Amino acid sequence: MKTNPSFSIVVYLIACMCILSGCGPAENSPQTSSEQVHVATNQGASEPEGHTHEDGGDHHRTRIPGPNGGRLVVGVSPHFEFLVLPNNHAQITFVGDDIKPIAPADIQIRLTGGDRSNPIEVTFEKKENTLVSSVPLPREGNMAVVLQINGKTLKETVFERFHLNMETCPECDLHEYACICAHAEHGH
Repeated sequence: MKTNPSFSIVVYLIACMCILSGCGPAENSPQTSSEQVHVATNQGASEPEGHTHEDGGDHHRTRIPGPNGGRLVVGVSPHFEFLVLPNNHAQITFVGDDIKPIAPADIQIRLTGGDRSNPIEVTFEKKENTLVSSVPLPREGNMAVVLQINGKTLKETVFERFHLNMETCPECDLHEYACICAHAEHGH
């Protein structure tokens, strides 16, 4: 598969920053990329002023799991859950404001991660009402990943960065990458 060299460089730089820092940008830190990007997270993510939910819930301030126990990404609309299946394929399930699955949105997602000198790039394919990775993810213990999210309905490219830590959290019994406990993601 042929990729744009500038895209590969941007993704590589973001993956490097994520690996070296171990976490996302500070709350008021400037973006380091020349492109305007939006970093989506389930910790402290915010929607534009006036954004409300029918159920009155504020899952942007409180970490909650996706419908299948995966990581909920709330920095894009519609929100989605990132889940690693038992066969090591990643699954994307789009959810409504009530965190119930909805039909897949017209959004393209690409995962980049692994070793900085030899990163993997994974695309997702529509399978029933979800998107599933085209290949299984490596079975690394704590792989840094970057999800690049594009779509006609998005004003800008959105990046979700996290460590794909497959250990089980002793407090919430979810995988660490989807942990909903109040402690820091990398503090276990």
